[in-house]
Amino acid sequence: MQRVIQDMVKGPFKNEQDFKKAVIKRWEQVNKTAYHLCIESPETEAGMPDVISVSANGPAVLTEFKYADNNHGIKFQPTQPLWYRRHGGLRIQILAWDPVLSVVFAVSPDEATKKRSLTVKLNPTAASVDFEELDNGEE
Repeated sequence: MQRVIQDMVKGPFKNEQDFKKAVIKRWEQVNKTAYHLCIESPETEAGMPDVISVSANGPAVLTEFKYADNNHGIKFQPTQPLWYRRHGGLRIQILAWDPVLSVVFAVSPDEATKKRSLTVKLNPTAASVDFEELDNGEE
């Protein structure tokens, strides 16, 4: 499942890192009791998402950030879908910036784990949801 998230962040972004920084800054504005820790590094388990968000008000969330190519495709490393499958009981989300459409997509980890290809095509006609309507760990 894919959704377009309206009003989350405003681009343009040069790359995945810039997108990730903007999203974390936005999250910090919305939920001041949450901590967002960048956990992806050569020392962490292969395939692990980029960021873990922890709040006293809700469950921990692992987020993978992606930057789409000009054909609206997001690419996964071979270890990522395996990690998502192995840790399916965790709350994992994938956020992707599409520089052609200038929108953020929320992509279900199931889309990465159920395909033979390591590329998932973003759907420009996906349903939209406003950022303020999302569960941002403030239960």
